[in-house]
Amino acid sequence: MIRSKRNRGSIRRHFTASRNEKRWVVRRSAMSGIGSTSIISGFHELEMAWSFQLCLRPLRNSLNVVRLARHLLHEGPADAIVFPMAVVVIAGRKGGIGKSTIAGNLAAEFAAMGQTVAALDADPQHSLAAWANQGEGVLSQCVEKVNRSGPDDLRGKMRAAHKTVDMVLVDTPPGIQDIAYQAMLLADLVLLPCSPSPLDLFPLKEALGLALKARAERRSKKPRIRFVPSKVLKNTNLGRGLSSSLEQLGKKVLPGIGQRIVIAEAVMSGLTVREYAPGSAAHMEFEQLAKAVDKILRR
Repeated sequence: MIRSKRNRGSIRRHFTASRNEKRWVVRRSAMSGIGSTSIISGFHELEMAWSFQLCLRPLRNSLNVVRLARHLLHEGPADAIVFPMAVVVIAGRKGGIGKSTIAGNLAAEFAAMGQTVAALDADPQHSLAAWANQGEGVLSQCVEKVNRSGPDDLRGKMRAAHKTVDMVLVDTPPGIQDIAYQAMLLADLVLLPCSPSPLDLFPLKEALGLALKARAERRSKKPRIRFVPSKVLKNTNLGRGLSSSLEQLGKKVLPGIGQRIVIAEAVMSGLTVREYAPGSAAHMEFEQLAKAVDKILRR
């Protein structure tokens, strides 16, 4: 909270409707040594007394507004981009479909975009944490285990992350619905990976039902739900037809991830594909997936 008008200025929030997006301007002027700040909706630039601009992503809640105001009033002018925190949950009712692989590599891709990332490993097997501990790459700095005590620890870590990071990725367990469901209740986007095996479509429908239940409880369009083809062998009929099979379930399908040996080699090295094999086909696939996710979150 901004406690002192003398020291921290006053914030006034004005709404000027913009149909497609809500943007913010923060203006600071010096009046007798007192910072006066106004936050205005409808623009995509930052104007200050000492004339510089700051492009902002849409700010989703008052916490981000307060964080931004504190930074401006205490830090002074600086070139920076402020991203609202987003929560992306990777879920599935079946193990071995690539949830941890997707979560870890997305963390590296978003970090490369300049965002601060927290990757929460809520699977009791802690495969993502074990991967991070194999090396000293991106994952060693952003992966955090979630205790087995239940969804309370997960909710606490997700809420605490609001204060420090731009994005939270949650790798959920396949067999513990309560943890996955609690994560979905706080998610902006749920990714549901599926391999080409016909047997994977049955648990996928269960995971989809769980995500829809979370959306109904929230009475919201969130979490958004997308399918991700995973472990795809594109030289097979099943691999080529996976995307169309997923589309028949009624949700959009994001760029898929192929079954490639370089992905396993990167895990053994404790690195993400971006770090282990930059420019490879596998890296390009994860990069395209991250861009597609980022596009959804910007809406």
